[in-house]
Amino acid sequence: MARTDRYGHQADARSSAERARAHDYPLCLIAENIAYFFATEGFETEELARQAVDGWIDSPPHRENMLRKHVTETGVGVAQSEQTGVFYAVQLFGRPTSQAIRFQLKNDSGQSITYQLGNHSYSLPPSYTRTHQMCVPYGLTLQTAESKQNSRQLKNGEELIVTMGKDGLRIESRANQE
Repeated sequence: MARTDRYGHQADARSSAERARAHDYPLCLIAENIAYFFATEGFETEELARQAVDGWIDSPPHRENMLRKHVTETGVGVAQSEQTGVFYAVQLFGRPTSQAIRFQLKNDSGQSITYQLGNHSYSLPPSYTRTHQMCVPYGLTLQTAESKQNSRQLKNGEELIVTMGKDGLRIESRANQE
C-alpha cells in the first residue's frame, strides 16, 4: 500500500491469503486489519501505534479479528509512502496448517449416519472411515432418526468410532477400544 498509495485489503489485487502464500506462510486460517494515517506531523511512533490499535478495537469486525481464539500467530507491519508521507499499518492473524486439527471418524454402527461439523453436514455409510482436517475446532454432532448425540470437541489425531449401543448410537475414541 505504501509503494502504490492504494488503500484496501486487495490494493494489490490479491487477498491476504494470497499474499501470505506468496511468502510461503503455510496458512490454515488468516485474517487482516489495515489502517492509514494522513496527518502524522507532531505524533510520536507510540501515539500512531495507539491510534491504530484503538481504531481496530473500536471497530467490531477488526476487534473480532484481534480476539479470534483460534489464531496462534500474528504479525504487524507499518510503512510510509515516499510520495505522500501517509503511514499504512497492517496486522495479520494466522494459524498455520501444522496446527490444523485432523481426526478420523469410522462408522461401525451397521447403519448410515449423519453428522455435523460447524455448518456442514456429512453422511457416512456403514463400514466407512472419513478423515477431516479443520482450522477451527468445531464440535461434532451425531444425528440419526432415532437419536441425537450432543456435540463433542475434537482433538488433533483423534480416531473416533461410531457404534450402536443399547441406547442408540455412541461415539467412542479408539483409545477406549484398546
